[in-house]
Amino acid sequence: ATSESAGAAELAAFATAAFCAACRVLSLQGGDERAGGMQAACPQAVFTALGVQSEAFASPFNAISPSFCSASADVDAPFGSCGSFFALEPPAGAVLLANPPFDGATVLAMARRIDELCDAADAADAALASGTAAEGGEAGGLSVAVVVPRTPAEEGWRALKGSRHLRSELVLPRSKHAFVDGGQQYGRRQAPLRLSNHDSSLFWMQSANARADAAALTAARESFRAGFKVLGPLDGVAKKKKNNKKKRGRGEEES
Repeated sequence: ATSESAGAAELAAFATAAFCAACRVLSLQGGDERAGGMQAACPQAVFTALGVQSEAFASPFNAISPSFCSASADVDAPFGSCGSFFALEPPAGAVLLANPPFDGATVLAMARRIDELCDAADAADAALASGTAAEGGEAGGLSVAVVVPRTPAEEGWRALKGSRHLRSELVLPRSKHAFVDGGQQYGRRQAPLRLSNHDSSLFWMQSANARADAAALTAARESFRAGFKVLGPLDGVAKKKKNNKKKRGRGEEES
């Protein structure tokens, strides 16, 4: 009876925490579950290929890594949130993935924070090399994979493109790559993947000590690309539908 009571209490605590997290996500989406596309996540293959250890922007509903940063740590902490990315101090050798909300202010702030973190990693490595580092310091640098829409007119995109820490950029054309649909908590997911409706820039940002040789960089680029690529028939991928009244004379839907 004691174990049953403990199990019931644990289940009740989980249900309460999940409810609070779901309500927060819905409120951040403006109270409209149809905005679930804002929670789209990068495919698991990207994390595996790059050895990602933590996510800079996620929620309990779209996180792939056990550890992630989120905008709502007060309700997300029971599910692995370690707080805001803008307060994160990553350990030496960390590999992060940043797939932020696609608003200009957030992307710009993220770009500036990544530069700050890479600068800090470079300074720490320089201190270790000169023997002036504090006891217990480690070398290893920092790597951040950034995924954002390709929007050259936006200041945030330009800040990433012009960063002194940019190692590589890939561009994936719209409708040729897919993200994981982030709206499963609403019971409306028809397919696990959602085709991108915009070109995506994949930026590979690194501090000096994290930079690998040319062969390793090429391998990382191809792994990055392959992780997003839609191969073969679009099974499991949500395909957009549209009306073609002019051709058919009525509002039939076609894929």
